[in-house]
Formats: sequence, C-alpha cells, structure tokens
Amino acid sequence: GPAEAVGSGPRALLFPSGYAANVSVFTALCGLHPGQRGADPQVHIYSDKLNHASIIDGIRFAKASAAKPDGPGGAQGGRPAAGAIFLHIYQHNDPQDLEAKLKSAPANALNVVVTESVFSMDGTLCRLAEIAALKRDHSFLLVVDEAHATLVFGDRGGGFAQACGVGGQVDISVGTLSKAVGSIGGFVVARCESLRAIILNKGRPVIYSTALPIDCVVRAIAAVEVAMGVEGGRLRSKLQENVRSLVLLLRATGLVPPALAAAAGGHALLSPIVPLAMGSEEMATEASQFLLERCGIFCPAIRPPTVPRGTSRLRIAVTASHTPSQLQALADALMRFLEHKKPRSRL
Repeated sequence: GPAEAVGSGPRALLFPSGYAANVSVFTALCGLHPGQRGADPQVHIYSDKLNHASIIDGIRFAKASAAKPDGPGGAQGGRPAAGAIFLHIYQHNDPQDLEAKLKSAPANALNVVVTESVFSMDGTLCRLAEIAALKRDHSFLLVVDEAHATLVFGDRGGGFAQACGVGGQVDISVGTLSKAVGSIGGFVVARCESLRAIILNKGRPVIYSTALPIDCVVRAIAAVEVAMGVEGGRLRSKLQENVRSLVLLLRATGLVPPALAAAAGGHALLSPIVPLAMGSEEMATEASQFLLERCGIFCPAIRPPTVPRGTSRLRIAVTASHTPSQLQALADALMRFLEHKKPRSRL
C-alpha cells in the first residue's frame, strides 16, 4: 500500500479524504494532553504561506479546540485549557525564513513544520532537502503533504521526499488516493509507531467517520502495485517528458512562470501542475471558456478566493497519457486565444 511505496513499512492509516487526513494529523498532535507534550506544553506550528486549505483548516480546528475551557462547560472553573497552540507562517518555499523563525522556537515545546511537497495551485516543488536539513540544528516534527507527488516521484512512486533522498527525515507523510492513484480517500504514514498511535487514537476524523468502501481500497492497492513496478517507472518517465514538452511549447505564450520555463530546459524534476498566469478573473474565465467551447479542451480557471486577487490562472494537470498531438493542440489553442485578445487596429 502507500506506506510500502514511501518506504515506511506496511502500516498506513486510511481516511475518507485527504482533507480528513490533514485535519486528523493536526487535531491529534495538538490534542495531546499538555503533559504528553514535554516540559513545555506549548505547540508551535510552522506552516508555508501557500499550504493547502486542508492544512490550514486542520490547524484552525486544533487551535479552536485548544481554546475551549477544560471539561464540559469549563470543568476547571472555566479556565482556558493548558498548552497554547501558536501558528507561524513562513514565506513560500523559503527555508531561510523558516530557519529564522525556528531560531526563536521554544526548545522544549512540540514544534511542527508542515509543507506541501508539490504546491497545488502553483505547481512549485518544495525545497524539501533544505528544510529537512534544518533538523540538524533545530528540533521539530516534519509533516509533508504529498498529495500531488504520490506515485508521481521516486523510484517506486513513494513521493517527492523519496525522490529528494530525505524520506527518512519526514515524520508524517499525508497523501490522497484521488489523484495519481485514481481512487478516493486519503492516507497518513507515520515514521514511528508512537506517532501512528497518536493519530489513530486522537484524530477525530479517523475515529468518527465511515471507513472507505472496500472497492476503493482494492483499486488503490492495484494502482500502487503498478506504480511500484516497471510500468510505474515508465509512466513516471513519460509524465516528465510530457511536462517538459508542454512547457517548452508554451514558453512562446509568455504565460509560463519563468522559473518553470528555465527548469524545463534542463534535467530537473518538473511538477505535473503547470499554472498559466492570466491576471484578472475575467481573463482566466474567458480563456477557459475559449479552450472548452472552441477547441474542446478542458482547462479550469483558478480564481479568488482560491488564489489572491490579481493572480487568477489556468491550471493544467499534465498526465502520462497525454499524446504529443494533444499537447501541441493545447499550445496552438492558447496562441489562438492570445491572438483573439489582441487589440484590433481601427484602420
């Protein structure tokens, strides 16, 4: 299963969704009795500025729960529950800013760093090796959301941490079965049995929600078995080839992020998520409609509140099954749209 793929043994926890998995992780870690957290009962969470909504909500739920008085109606005289939870946001994909914040982290508190490995709206690949290296000088649990990296990176499809050679530094891996796996549900793989037990016994979404249907689990197992074999390696290579080809085709549009365009010219790993900056919400919506209605290409527009105002985009999810002619057709269609939007001469 997923745990075997990431090289952490055979014991993964399954959830109804990746959202539920992230909520469980943070409500469990922050829901420990203050006495179980060490000498300092505080929890300090260091989260990337662009982390997924499920991570943000998990932290919010944990903070809200910790703020409630102890016991029903405040069994300890209405005093706030012991063990405050603090959230620190570091700049996107910036290990230096993270390290600056970790330098002021309480030594005896429970410190948690959380990041996505592939950021869902920007397609950025996390500087994960640099973040993991901070463990040499700072004490923290490292939580990595591999939703968009599971089966996509790594020799056996174990994710981006595995591909970076830092899988052993990740304390908790979170993923979904609804993307490359092609099923439904989420999973959590913990580095050690004690962390797994904490999530299993303290994570409310795993305790009080329905288990996955067996057919979804069987489908996921079959996908993981393919991904861990020779065919999986071929598909991952083909995916990288397709992403590189598409980005090179799209460079002429001027819509591809410069860093991604530069990376496509080399041999670096590329994210299967390719964002095309459109700016306004109206421009993104019009482009998406043009591609669908005139060209038969489905390419969703990402708009506020999912992304900040002024940063609306088209979000392309490249797959290993896309053909060269399909990639060329998308590039040609986008060029036609840009020509369509050019101001017309009045002469």
